[in-house]
Amino acid sequence: MPNIINDIKLDFKDVLLRPKRSTLRSRSD
Repeated sequence: MPNIINDIKLDFKDVLLRPKRSTLRSRSD
């Protein structure tokens, strides 16, 4: 189970590290 939690944390960090393009695009849309 901790592996899944770690994966989620990694995904979240990845989104936080580079949210500019994706968030800006979704907000623009």
